[in-house]
Amino acid sequence: MISITEWQILPLNNQTFSNFSQRSTETLAGSIPGSGRSPGVETATHYGILAWKTPRTEESEIGVGTTGFGIFFILFGMLLYFDSVLLAFGNLLFLTGLSFIIGLRRTFSFFFQRHKLKGTSFFLGGVVIVLLRWPLLGMFLETYGFFSLFRGFFPVAFGFLGSASNIPFLSALFQRLQGTSSMV
Repeated sequence: MISITEWQILPLNNQTFSNFSQRSTETLAGSIPGSGRSPGVETATHYGILAWKTPRTEESEIGVGTTGFGIFFILFGMLLYFDSVLLAFGNLLFLTGLSFIIGLRRTFSFFFQRHKLKGTSFFLGGVVIVLLRWPLLGMFLETYGFFSLFRGFFPVAFGFLGSASNIPFLSALFQRLQGTSSMV
């Protein structure tokens, strides 16, 4: 059971939070197990977004570094005309780092949710095909699986980038991209 002390409030400006409706605020407040309808949580969501507070441990710091190296090797492998060894090494480092950051149980529960099985099969199938030295086909499958897995996160990221950037053109672009996809 998650207690209310295990959650933290991430402060956002009013422009970013104004995109949430009253219904989503109630959903955020009601989605915390054991919170009931606490007025402290409900009013706190008006100032930010509730997020799971992960403890900062050595494993999570190692995971961030490993994931960073994995992304570097993937990009470097693509730069060198889809070098299969660099791509395979980058894939293994990325998946290992992800499991270090959020833990093995959460990694498996993320990838093997019922509605994400299609994206997971394409992503992990792409990793296997890259390991079998067919890098171009494997990266296409991985890219499709990545977008399928994280499509609910993109509107949130675009909304954050739109409110964080002070460049008018980029801000308008990110705000438009935020509204194109639903989070459901």
